[in-house]
Amino acid sequence: GAPASAEGIKVGLMGPMAGIGDTLTYALYNSIIFTICASFALQGNIIGPIMAAILVCVPYFLVRRWQFYFAYNRGRALAADIGKGALEKITLGSTVFGLIVLGGFIPSIVKVVTTMSYRQTLTVQGHKVVQAVLVQSQLNAVLPYVLPVAVTATVYFILKKFAISPVWVIFGLAVVGIAVGWAGWFISAVPVK
Repeated sequence: GAPASAEGIKVGLMGPMAGIGDTLTYALYNSIIFTICASFALQGNIIGPIMAAILVCVPYFLVRRWQFYFAYNRGRALAADIGKGALEKITLGSTVFGLIVLGGFIPSIVKVVTTMSYRQTLTVQGHKVVQAVLVQSQLNAVLPYVLPVAVTATVYFILKKFAISPVWVIFGLAVVGIAVGWAGWFISAVPVK
């Protein structure tokens, strides 16, 4: 019976609700689904794009239909629930889960292998022998996938610390990748012997 009050509540909830919805839907759900599907697509599997289309379109339709009726029936009680902080806890938990899943996919998506080596002198049966040791084999023994994680962490640090546009970071990665690849220091996969 108070249209002005209802309109004020709707306008006041637009910002917080949009922030929660964008975080849960676009930043978390989409990132997880598209990362999983991209790993299938990178292997040449047609399941990747099909699974992405199904897992994005179908849940969006079902959830939006359910959300409309849920919000309509709950009315003002929904605003009270939001004020208690329940959605903040759900958002935080979803963010942590999403970051864990995305972090697990770093080695399968980011491919960095070093070709650098060092020489060491060994004594074998009284004779000194100089042996070339690949740095990548030592890294694999101690910290496998440390290079892809280091590249990803560096990019994340640059994006957060210097507030540079992602386009410039991608351009910088391309330039650095071409330079170190041309120099022969890094490659995208372990060479097959």
